[in-house]
Amino acid sequence: MEQQQYKQEPFVAEKPAMGSPAPGGPNAVFNGQPQASAYPQGHIAPGAPGRWTFGLFDCCSPVDTCCLGCWCPCILYGKTYAREHGDPDASGVNTSCMAWYAASCFGAACILQFMNRGQIREKYGIEGGSFGDFCASWCCGCCTLIQEDKESIVRLTGTDPKTKERYISPGQMSYP
Repeated sequence: MEQQQYKQEPFVAEKPAMGSPAPGGPNAVFNGQPQASAYPQGHIAPGAPGRWTFGLFDCCSPVDTCCLGCWCPCILYGKTYAREHGDPDASGVNTSCMAWYAASCFGAACILQFMNRGQIREKYGIEGGSFGDFCASWCCGCCTLIQEDKESIVRLTGTDPKTKERYISPGQMSYP
């Protein structure tokens, strides 16, 4: 059975030009239309450049993703991989899931996770390197799968996977 390719319009239509305000600023552009900032003062848009939106050990919430990552990691890997490659409604039981399962039978699932983690990091401009990706994938496979899934949801939909509401990042710390 052949999968159909889905085309999804990006959440934020355009990057700001050099010298333009940052996304979510007073002159933000969403889907080609100028908008007032959707984020309160001091907060940033989903997925700040250069860092992961959620920490590696922020893996217990939402509980359904945590359970899927611990007990059926191949399905979570399949869902995340499909979402990142254009299928937002993937069930997770697909060729990527089967490949992850087959690799796990030989103790090599961390290699697929490592490669997918690197692709996600590159796609969203998250700092890090191959060595860190491999170590995280090898030492803490469940946590990396959950982190990648939540990152994918936030970056592609702007929805916080924990609350199912629009994601609003906590602002920078400030002193009174």
